[in-house]
Amino acid sequence: MAEISYLHYSAEYQVFLRQAGDFNKAIAPLQKFTSDDIISKYTVTFNHLSGKELNNDTVGKIVTFKLFLTKVSGMFENFIRICRAMVNAKHNYYSQFGILAGNILVDYEKNVLSEYMGNSDAKHIFTDPNNDMKDQLDQIKHAAINPSIEYVYEWIKQEAREIQALMEAIGQRERYEGLKAKV
Repeated sequence: MAEISYLHYSAEYQVFLRQAGDFNKAIAPLQKFTSDDIISKYTVTFNHLSGKELNNDTVGKIVTFKLFLTKVSGMFENFIRICRAMVNAKHNYYSQFGILAGNILVDYEKNVLSEYMGNSDAKHIFTDPNNDMKDQLDQIKHAAINPSIEYVYEWIKQEAREIQALMEAIGQRERYEGLKAKV
């Protein structure tokens, strides 16, 4: 936001940054813009787009893009559900694995060795620091910390929100075009 000056310095964003209470109450007293004010503001802000009015080819591309977004929106929502399930499954797996490796296998090994091997100096597999199994268990514990699937999940959710925003913007444009045609 800081790099997009017309958004960063907007009164609404500044209220959002500084307001500690109810945002809607804080933004209510701000000036309500007339249509001419909005057109003037956009003309100044987006002067690099001057002379690039929409033509039939561009409108066709927008319509095609909206159809594409509609199609992939459902796919993204489905993938979000899958990722959420994977994140939950990962957390459950590593939680249960931690209990198994950290407690149950160690106790099981001690009980089995003491019962069947007597009090001999039999090597333990899960508690022996010189054993490869201990290293492998540590690698699995480290994998539990790796947030890769959580990153994918958050990225996909963000992309789905951006798709929704684009679809809303295109829909708003279509509503304005409808109002313009009526006028």
